[in-house]
Amino acid sequence: MNKTNEKKYLFGSLAHSEGMMRCILGFALFFVAFWACGLNAEATSFELPNAMLTNTDITATQVNNLINGQLNPELTIQDDVTLRLDQDLNVDKITIQSGKSLTIEGSGTLTVTSHVDAITNNGSFIVNSGNISLTADGYGVNGNTSSTIIIRGGSITSNRSVPGYRSMIASKNITVSGGTVSADSLSARSNGSITISGGLIDLDGNADDGASIVADSTIDISGGRIMINNSNTNQNSSLGILASHINISGDDTYISINVTNAEGAAAACGMSSLIISGQDMSGMYIAQNNSNNYYYLYNQDGSIVRNVILRSSQPVHTKSHKHSYEWQEVRAATEDADGEMIYVCTICGDVLYREATSAYNVFNINLMNKILKAAPGATVTVDTDKWISFHHMIIDTLAKRPDVTLKINFLSEGHKGIPMSVTIPAGADYPKLIDENGFTGFLFLGSKYGVMLRQTASSAA
Repeated sequence: MNKTNEKKYLFGSLAHSEGMMRCILGFALFFVAFWACGLNAEATSFELPNAMLTNTDITATQVNNLINGQLNPELTIQDDVTLRLDQDLNVDKITIQSGKSLTIEGSGTLTVTSHVDAITNNGSFIVNSGNISLTADGYGVNGNTSSTIIIRGGSITSNRSVPGYRSMIASKNITVSGGTVSADSLSARSNGSITISGGLIDLDGNADDGASIVADSTIDISGGRIMINNSNTNQNSSLGILASHINISGDDTYISINVTNAEGAAAACGMSSLIISGQDMSGMYIAQNNSNNYYYLYNQDGSIVRNVILRSSQPVHTKSHKHSYEWQEVRAATEDADGEMIYVCTICGDVLYREATSAYNVFNINLMNKILKAAPGATVTVDTDKWISFHHMIIDTLAKRPDVTLKINFLSEGHKGIPMSVTIPAGADYPKLIDENGFTGFLFLGSKYGVMLRQTASSAA
């Protein structure tokens, strides 16, 4: 059967076939549906004629069992579904159908890796707990004109497929009351609004997109910690917070905006109104710009504010305190994307330092552990479409396990190029594989042991 003709549905799939098989399956599914609905009409439902199975409450373990063996499984949400992450779950794409909802709970990690948008939201996407890692060529979450995102807890990280780049989380309406959100921007569309009352929102721009919180209608911030960093963007114009109406208040609100390297940028722009109450303005003021009638935050010298820290002017918990800093992880590094640590005051939220944590380091550590745990005489295979070398820790580990053979599948230019393969044989002369900088290049290994060209699904096409 042609795999491209096989359509996958959430928590079950039906491979379409011809003739008698379709008839047999149709009658079988009809009777199973009739029987299942009689037993528990609230838990499951069939939607004919496509016979799509939906569960209103399901665990990641059950989903993993159902999609086991499927290539690039895509999940379609066809009911108001609660997915409980009792273990980790990896899928290629999630689509929430119109008027339906997906609620995430549990302590595991949901990883969605897509060549388009990771999550297409035509209904409601709700995060109560758990960890969500999105990597996509397009949006992390892309919502339509009637969609909603609600984040109450857990963490959601939205990355671009390019290492070190983040992607947008977008919907008509977005509400954040807890948890951690890491992306390049939050965007409310179609006259939608963004409401933030708690949690940590960490937005970091890149060479393609500036970090921002943007809404067509209203942005209402009454709590939480918000960090917007546009220092890495090449955009000619970039805004930290942009909406028709912006309201900032709250005793527990902390906002740090940095748009230093963006020409014509502003920390906050209210097209119809900008209201900041109960915050330490430190000599700044709000005024209407004569050229476009928008409201901006200005410095005393009349320049538009680009870098600002706003916090409550009378916070109960920050009166006359001595800073107490500690390192906190804002975003965990993966093999595909860098993470971030901040050196932050645990009392007032002041951030003294920000440090990236290395995706490359995670890649090397994961492989090192794989080699150490390999069976005697085993061949360990590593696949990467991001990296072109090893840290010397890999060669040092092979020296401790000289019985292990290591096969490396990689691309000639790291994240792109010709698919290649090279093998380090067991018992190699390991010290000679490390260069003067402490690294081992895959192409160097190819010149020593020979390189093989690989045919992948994309290259074969």
